Amino acid sequence: MKENILWPALEHARERELITSQEMGILNLAIEKTVVKASDLSSVMKGSKPPQRTYQVRKLVDAGMLRPIVEGARQYTIGFDNSFLVRGVIRALSDNGFIPSQVEMP
Repeated sequence: MKENILWPALEHARERELITSQEMGILNLAIEKTVVKASDLSSVMKGSKPPQRTYQVRKLVDAGMLRPIVEGARQYTIGFDNSFLVRGVIRALSDNGFIPSQVEMP
């Protein structure tokens, strides 16, 4: 799932400059770890301070790219409520034969 669907979906969004390289790093980390918290982002946000990491998490939550594991939690998982990411998922599903060619969009 990670290798064939999730990471290619992020690549698709990044190639089209729909997400920044920093956002891609954060989302890659969320995919890899399954659940992340703001303090985990120090590995992809080198030299950042806790308020900067918290701001970035909030921005991604608001954009639908991260979501709390439960309402009000400060632990997050990747979210695909964002249309930029959904486009990549659909493309990856199609590339892997999960969507019949008759259904594919031109």
